[in-house]
Amino acid sequence: SEATKEPLFSPAIVDMNATILLNFLKTNCTKENTTYLLRRHPNSPEIRLYDISALSSSSSTFAKRKWVWWLATMSHRFALRLSQLSSVVTSQEVKRLYRSRQRGLLGNALELLQDLEDMDGQGHELICASIMEHLADTFLECDDVAVEEEEEGGTKGDVRKERRQKKKKKVKQKNKASCTNEKKEKPKPTSSSSQPYGKVTADGLSKAQDHLLSGIKKLWPLLQQAQNDVPTTTATEKTTTTSSMIQTEALSMQLYGLHHKLINVSLRLAERHLRTYWSSSAMQALRISARRMKDAVGLLHTLIGVSSSQSMDDDERKEAKQKPYLKSLRKQYAWLWECCGHFARSFAADNLWRERGHACGDDVVSLLRDVEVACCSSMNNNGVVGGGGGGESSEESSSQGKKEETENFLNVIPPITIQSNDCVTLYSLSGLVSSNASVSPTSSPTSATKNKKMTAMEIAQQVLQHQKQLKRDERRVLVAASVCYSRAIGVFTTLLHEKKEEEELEKQEEEGNENNASSKEEGNSATKKQSVEEAILSLLRQRLGDACNEIGKILLTEVKNILSSTNNNNNSATITTNNAYQQLNDKGEDITKASAPLLLSAEFWFTHGLKCFDVCHDLRNIALLRCNLCQCCKIRANANVALPKKGGGGATTHGRGESSSSTITSTMTTANSNNAATNTAVGHAEACLQEAADHLLLAHEALGQRDSDPMTWDMVSEELAATFLVLGVRRRQSLLGGGATPVVVQALRLTPGKERSVVNPMERAMEIYTTLGNAHQAAAAHYQLALFYSRVWTCQRDESKTR
Repeated sequence: SEATKEPLFSPAIVDMNATILLNFLKTNCTKENTTYLLRRHPNSPEIRLYDISALSSSSSTFAKRKWVWWLATMSHRFALRLSQLSSVVTSQEVKRLYRSRQRGLLGNALELLQDLEDMDGQGHELICASIMEHLADTFLECDDVAVEEEEEGGTKGDVRKERRQKKKKKVKQKNKASCTNEKKEKPKPTSSSSQPYGKVTADGLSKAQDHLLSGIKKLWPLLQQAQNDVPTTTATEKTTTTSSMIQTEALSMQLYGLHHKLINVSLRLAERHLRTYWSSSAMQALRISARRMKDAVGLLHTLIGVSSSQSMDDDERKEAKQKPYLKSLRKQYAWLWECCGHFARSFAADNLWRERGHACGDDVVSLLRDVEVACCSSMNNNGVVGGGGGGESSEESSSQGKKEETENFLNVIPPITIQSNDCVTLYSLSGLVSSNASVSPTSSPTSATKNKKMTAMEIAQQVLQHQKQLKRDERRVLVAASVCYSRAIGVFTTLLHEKKEEEELEKQEEEGNENNASSKEEGNSATKKQSVEEAILSLLRQRLGDACNEIGKILLTEVKNILSSTNNNNNSATITTNNAYQQLNDKGEDITKASAPLLLSAEFWFTHGLKCFDVCHDLRNIALLRCNLCQCCKIRANANVALPKKGGGGATTHGRGESSSSTITSTMTTANSNNAATNTAVGHAEACLQEAADHLLLAHEALGQRDSDPMTWDMVSEELAATFLVLGVRRRQSLLGGGATPVVVQALRLTPGKERSVVNPMERAMEIYTTLGNAHQAAAAHYQLALFYSRVWTCQRDESKTR
């Protein structure tokens, strides 16, 4: 039985030994401000007590340094053991106790090493940097309780928050009960979801950032000194060269690890600050990330370039060695630009950044430019990633080839910059896009051309520059956000392409093997990861498309304002509402010229956003952007927009109206010849309206059916019906003319089959309005059809025979 079992130890003996030990310590440990060390050998029953203070004071400085060194290393060792124990423990309270004790031991070790540096002058930078990194790791460990407290605002017993949580639970239960058959939508992954420290609090991230920066400051001068002290490679100094190379490689490796961890911490901290509208802290974190990424590229160059020889046989080894480093840096680079894009997009959409964050548009733009300068200078200053700039002539060709391969590593040109002919950059944020590469939208009129007439691009630039501060900041920040998202998409696309190439190579290698069971499992996991990465890429494209849509809407609104101001030219109040319009009118400039580049730029942004949504299969946004392009086509049909005219087939025409009018017989009157000269404008308007209708039909095709999105479907249908009705009226006017035109000329205009081109769009508009239940517009379509049929009746050649 359990009562008859012998105990593992005797409580009386333990009590006696503890009493003897306490009495021994009480009689011997009598000095104040003294450190004692109690030690027992594993195979000996004796216990020895050492007076460290007495030994250090009585002994020489060498013995004192020895004891301080032993205590520092012992504290460091105990802290590492506690970190191993905390990884095994499951209790959160025990883990917090271990972490607090570990921080105390690491802090004590740092203080002792500082005392040791004061004694002998040696800094022990490697160990100090390692201790600082371990200190940062203690703050980067996830604590679920701390994360919940931070999300709740740091208060536990708040009754209001408890009530809100109960209400949320009830709402969730109701939704679950009502929507049991519906599938739950998983949160969309982002590039930050694949990075660490997602559940660490902001306080822990900031403290870890401080410790990592301190560790980098400790090691950086040591690496510079080691690089300066590298001797020349001669036959007699091979041993010293190898030792210095090993030292440089070790320092570079440790510094690279610190930089890599610091970049992740800073980017995660920037995300936390963006949620709380801490603009200055978010800007500081993003700048730190960009600068440390620049230093990491230089360390990678030193790490791989020093450890490998410059022979051609080692090029493959060098490339294989730098691949994991480059991949991790590219992921961080994409994450950095994604955070920059989020910041800019959030600033343009949320006014709280001005009220709570006390930031303006120039602050955001200067931040993004600083990040770009830091990343671009990393390539210009450090040269080749993974290859050194050798001095021998035989190595120049190989180094230049590597430079061409790695120039786009961090200095990636955004795809939107290439597609816009370098008109859209962080230094050209007007949003204007010119089809001619020689014409820059940022060029301002010089002193030599002040007396001359301004071009259309210059007038459009002046109109945008004189916008109100809030509108101007919104437009510039949205353009900057599009550049950031485009850069992140470019980097992430190259990563995905490289990953697919690696998978294809692995499949080719696995086809030759006989055992494919394990390879199939690895392939399945690889496809899952690939689907996650594709989801991240599609989310970035959606955000880029959203930014492009907002920019296009801003430019389209400016075009409408210009056209409305010119239409209401007789009303002086409408002209003086805009300072830019008033100033340009005073200078004798034609404001309508600015409508052409503004409208073309709006079409560019809408088209680019449509491509992004089309790739990621966002059907609703595809339909909405088609509607915006339809608005551009309708505005383009206006005669006041100074753009090349489109003919009946959609091609640009300038003299086609004159050639078509020459086919009319000589019996035409002077009024008819003037009317025929305007056929070019009429054909242009019809072509634009037909293009607008085509966009709306494609929007319906993208949605597929009404049940997918009834609200968007009805909106597109309303726009399509209105477009068809206007198109039918335009064609009727171009065929039959007005009431003042003689009947003979109307008969010449009428050709077989033209009637259907007028009737078809009106009937389709009438059907759409009837389906939507819009009785008023359906009646208007009936009325226009009645007018057409009555005009056709009066235009017959032989009215008596027809009757």
